[in-house]
Amino acid sequence: MSEKSVKTRKVSTPYLPDPSRPLKKAKHENFALYMADNKNQTQAADLAGWHGTQAATRGSELMRRPDVAARVAWLRQASSTLAVRSVAVSKGWVLQELRNNVIAATLDGDRSSVNRGLELIGKELGMFVERKVLGIQDLRKASAEEIMGLLAEVDSQLALPPGEQEIEANVDKGE
Repeated sequence: MSEKSVKTRKVSTPYLPDPSRPLKKAKHENFALYMADNKNQTQAADLAGWHGTQAATRGSELMRRPDVAARVAWLRQASSTLAVRSVAVSKGWVLQELRNNVIAATLDGDRSSVNRGLELIGKELGMFVERKVLGIQDLRKASAEEIMGLLAEVDSQLALPPGEQEIEANVDKGE
């Protein structure tokens, strides 16, 4: 019995350069940079040096190249990461500076500045909620019925512990 010889063909995968390194051709690199800057293919090709109808054709061709597409994707990811880091650093820096100002104002006895600094820090950390404006704007013009309704609404919002409500009730009775 003879063994059949099977021919196999090697399929090579194209070599892709490191996308973190600039492309070899300056025009291709410029195209990738403009694409990463959210330009469309035609705009990016035009800015990189191809003009007119050649820009649209060349932009499409370049984006089909694996090395260019990988470079554009890497640049977009890198710029996104950098933007997030810069926002986080600046936000952290502001909070740190506010903290330092609160400490300095405390040492100087400047209560107004201390309160303002703590207010800004608290707002950033989400410690405060919006206040609800209750129905009556001017109590001097309100009827007794409106005031009693307002007090009932305030009581429901405060939700005092039962022990405190009893003590208040006893005080009203003259005890």
